[in-house]
Amino acid sequence: MRRPWWILPLVLAAWLVYEGYQRFFVAAIDVTSEPAGAEVWIDGRRAGITPFTSGNLPPGMHQVTLRHSHFQPVERRLEVTTGERARLHVAFQPGMGELAVFSNPRGAWVEIDGERMPGTTPVELDLPSGVHEVALGMAERREAEQQVTVMPGERLELRLDLDMDPHGSLVIDTFPDGARVTLPDVAERYAPGMRLPMGEYRVQVGLPGYRTADARLPVRYGDNRHRIELERAFAGLRVITDPADAAVTVSYADDPGGPVRRRTFEPGAALPVGPVEIRASAMGRRSVSRRLDLGPDGATVRLTLAPMQVTPGERFRDDLASGGRGPEMIVLPAGDFVMGSASGPPSERPARRVTLTQPFAAGVYEVTVAEYGRFAAATGRTPEGDADAEPAWPVSQVSFEDAAAYADWLSEQTGARYRLPSEAEWEYLARGGATGEYFFGDDEARLCAFGNVGDRSLASRYQAFGAAACDDGFVEHAPVGSFPANAFGLHDVHGNVAEWVMECGLPAYADAPEDGAPVDASRQCRTHGVRGGGWDDGAADARLAKRNLASSPSRDRGFRIVRDL
Repeated sequence: MRRPWWILPLVLAAWLVYEGYQRFFVAAIDVTSEPAGAEVWIDGRRAGITPFTSGNLPPGMHQVTLRHSHFQPVERRLEVTTGERARLHVAFQPGMGELAVFSNPRGAWVEIDGERMPGTTPVELDLPSGVHEVALGMAERREAEQQVTVMPGERLELRLDLDMDPHGSLVIDTFPDGARVTLPDVAERYAPGMRLPMGEYRVQVGLPGYRTADARLPVRYGDNRHRIELERAFAGLRVITDPADAAVTVSYADDPGGPVRRRTFEPGAALPVGPVEIRASAMGRRSVSRRLDLGPDGATVRLTLAPMQVTPGERFRDDLASGGRGPEMIVLPAGDFVMGSASGPPSERPARRVTLTQPFAAGVYEVTVAEYGRFAAATGRTPEGDADAEPAWPVSQVSFEDAAAYADWLSEQTGARYRLPSEAEWEYLARGGATGEYFFGDDEARLCAFGNVGDRSLASRYQAFGAAACDDGFVEHAPVGSFPANAFGLHDVHGNVAEWVMECGLPAYADAPEDGAPVDASRQCRTHGVRGGGWDDGAADARLAKRNLASSPSRDRGFRIVRDL
């Protein structure tokens, strides 16, 4: 069916009339806001929601109001002309409202939009209008969260209940003490007695020298106490020496910080990780030592021992950096001897053969008052001996620590290594190859001819038990060298003053090293060995095998030094 020809011209005419009306008789407004969703009121009538486009507005001045639930209303006067499409954009500025927060129980912390607020509930907060995320929490309660809308100029109350979150206290005892405890999955640092929600926790316990323990421990309601014992960490050590038959010893502490003990090295054996000193020795070769921190991966150490040429019996005195010379020393040969006494008390048994592979030098005399006085003056020490002591007397009233410090001072002054002798070195140098009770034999009646001991002279002034049945002519100290030397050229190995040695206490001979090294040479132990007897000791205490110990200075106690070559 054909449309009448006049319809198309009619539609065109209607469109032209409409467009003309819109262009020449009405106006329009495009309204947007940030945020969107605001009500648009024009001349007191609700027109729509942003984003909004008005139509058929008469030209002229119009009152436009935007209202948003979270912000103060915004009013604008806008003049539009015929045919114009005006644009209006409003960015709302938040007003201020009040939020009162209450919790059951009281005392909860409050976070607004992730930021912790000062104070605890109940608390009143001035907040910008709008939507806010509120979180409350407190120890041993489950956190509560809620979204609130704060209206400008209004007060809003929020009340939340915090449910119980059962906790328990946690204490972890460690062996050894002092281990570091961490909870990898807990933000808070571990502290004994800390409170944690009930559950299972990963716990790590570590201490240098031990394997780190990694465990999962339960925390139940109430008090929880757990004990974790650490296992010592071990590693392999390989030692290669030249010559291959060199004797090797290792020194280390069984427990970190404990006493250092020296042992014969056994190839293939695992050692505790931590500081280790390896020492290799061979007859006619210069001993070599190496210190290392043995790690869990183990280590390989190569030691080469150079040939050693010395002249036993040679005497010398080292120059001191501050001027003058040190004590007179004599070179002693390497060798072996039987140490101890098969018929003596338990501390002297079992008698055993000891081999000293290294020649060393020993003081011809005990350290004198004059020699020690120079050290005391240089280091600011006040000598504790008799005020009227003769310079040539052996120094006395010297602690083990001060005797060791004197040897250290000589080392600094000369560049050589001076020290106190080990017990084995002392008995070797005192015997001078002798095998009897004294270096001159077994007859104690002859003792006064070879040393200043407790004798009839002492008994004439003091009460003396066990005094020798002879007279050496001295009541107390005698000048060093007043009596004959032994076969090695050393004086006063019997009497005058008892001499400090390196050992802590009286370690058993049964497990002592066969190379004469000290079992425990720590300077921190309470007692150390003394040998040789003093001017107030009888014949029994002056024997070469006799062992004693002391913890403090005394008028009958001094020392002799040795030097590595």
